[in-house]
Amino acid sequence: MAFYDRRTLDGVYSVRQSALYITNYRYAEERMMRMMAGWIALTPELPVKLEMARQVYEDALHADALGKRLSELRSQGQVSRPANESFVAFMNEIEDKEEWEDTIERLVGIYRVLKPHLV
Repeated sequence: MAFYDRRTLDGVYSVRQSALYITNYRYAEERMMRMMAGWIALTPELPVKLEMARQVYEDALHADALGKRLSELRSQGQVSRPANESFVAFMNEIEDKEEWEDTIERLVGIYRVLKPHLV
């Protein structure tokens, strides 16, 4: 039976790098949550409106869990930061779809572009 020294077991990323990535993911989750919450009133299709409400709830749970993980990594808890200015510009572009007829653009921006990017 092999015993490992826990102090030398390293993952792919350092604790500091993991905390940085988590703050970036948390930023994306928070922005998605806020965007979709604001879009609920702008969306005329009831099934889409209901699904957005469910997704807002789930994104809130994800953001909270990521914030808790930050404190477990001995980082500043409940913090979010964008990865870079290009990502902020991308999120702003998605968020600017505020017309009644923009439902499909909003859904494509979230489900075909942003969520696959985060995966």
